[in-house]
Amino acid sequence: MQKFIEKITREAGEIVLSYFRKNIRSSYKEGTSLDIVTEADFKANEFLVKKIKEKFPEHGIISEEMDDDNESAEYVWIIDPLDGTHNFFGGLTIFNVVVTLTRKMNPEITAIYDPISREMLLARRGKGVRLDGAKLKCSALKKLESSVGTMSPVIYPEDYFYWDRIIGLGKKRKFIFNILGSCSKSAYAVARGSKDWHVSFDRHVWDIIPAIHVMSEAGCKATNLKGKKWKPGDIGFVAANKYLHGQLIKVLNKK
Repeated sequence: MQKFIEKITREAGEIVLSYFRKNIRSSYKEGTSLDIVTEADFKANEFLVKKIKEKFPEHGIISEEMDDDNESAEYVWIIDPLDGTHNFFGGLTIFNVVVTLTRKMNPEITAIYDPISREMLLARRGKGVRLDGAKLKCSALKKLESSVGTMSPVIYPEDYFYWDRIIGLGKKRKFIFNILGSCSKSAYAVARGSKDWHVSFDRHVWDIIPAIHVMSEAGCKATNLKGKKWKPGDIGFVAANKYLHGQLIKVLNKK
């Protein structure tokens, strides 16, 4: 199974790369002027769905670029064929292909492939996360002061409460956060210890489940914004090592 996931994720990445920095067709998703989708998204998605359905016709698929298919199945694949579409469309090299296999919506294997660097990050339940075979471990920093975190790129009006808490923290303590425009890139950065934490306001399982899986396998504690176990339907999540996680939850929920 691992070899199959790695293979199709790499091949989907090569499809995406074949469109990079070319005059590709794009459009905005229905009901929004912000959420862009490109021909590369669709072609990579078509490839992944075809390969999965050929090998596992009884499995379900949830993808950013299609309606859910048999999502109540025991095994469900979660796909983001191009995570970081805005970056990709703008010619920036900050994007990935993301494929996760879940069992009863619990992640078993997650593959994140960067077509530019050709790096493959692979997380397996209970077995850690590796980057091209090398095991990753999250940051061990104990204080938020001087920490470097990441945050999700989209802030909805109903998230301003939490956003204000983060900004307020920055006024009192010196720290930095980056917005990479790709949840999987943030997960990769935190999993390898390049960044110390991630606060997300994402709504979609294709952003949340792979990221939580990867960071948890690297040693992070990942919960919803209230500090409880994340479950489908929850908005956003927090991931950090055991020292920083509690501090972030306290800040985010301060009255």
